Amino acid sequence: LTQAKHIFGQHRDLYFPHGRSVFVTSAMRWYREATKKDRYPLSVIRDQHAVIRYPFTVILQSYKRPWNIDPMMRMMLRFKNVERVIVSNNNPDTILSRPLADSRLQIINQPMRYPASMFAVLAANAAKDGARYFLCIDDDLLLFPDQIRVLMHAFQSDVSVPGSV
Repeated sequence: LTQAKHIFGQHRDLYFPHGRSVFVTSAMRWYREATKKDRYPLSVIRDQHAVIRYPFTVILQSYKRPWNIDPMMRMMLRFKNVERVIVSNNNPDTILSRPLADSRLQIINQPMRYPASMFAVLAANAAKDGARYFLCIDDDLLLFPDQIRVLMHAFQSDVSVPGSV
């Protein structure tokens, strides 16, 4: 409901290159996919059969769209190669709760406002705990599982190229 109010409200900063109705249809399909319960396999991206070899730490940051975080967390935790999901709430006016009982999930409610570049600090801290491979996704980018797998495969093809979306 909150997302619908945001999409159909008079927000001047929203951009829908293909129109609001196309976005709503896609967002609804994404939400249904994100909240399924089954696990994702480590392989099979359409015609590719390469296995994702690296354990990823996923960093999700929330600021203006906290309603997207819960389905994003659920989707990321369904990947077998995701070893940890760090959620940073960079807006202290909103408090994120821990809706899932999963030991791989860490939620940080920041005491002050932080920009999206906070992901670098979070990644550096996670690296001190042994994390080596990161996927950082902003709270307004609704990626489908195949898109996430493509990113993971692309990274493992050339680890010298850092990536963040």
